[in-house]
Amino acid sequence: MKHLTRIVTFMSSGRNHYNAWDKKEPPRVRLWAVRKIAYDDGMTPLYTCLLPHEKPCRTLAELVRRKNLSPLLIDAPILDIDNSLKIYNDDEVRTCREGL
Repeated sequence: MKHLTRIVTFMSSGRNHYNAWDKKEPPRVRLWAVRKIAYDDGMTPLYTCLLPHEKPCRTLAELVRRKNLSPLLIDAPILDIDNSLKIYNDDEVRTCREGL
């Protein structure tokens, strides 16, 4: 089993605590973070591991700027946690990669 650092994306309300008395569902937004990904021997991603002091960003460009990520990490596949760690590909990813 290998653990590699990768950029991940997921949908979240952006709030840490959910108020059980509040019946309204908070609006969900796409968040971006850097996490360790556990891979099996066939390099299939299995699960994510939170890094200490993780602060997800609302845009990929903000994450790249805030974390000062290396070009190798930015060019690696970005994984979507909501879709079983499948590769996420969107216009935002292409635009961010072209801008570097």
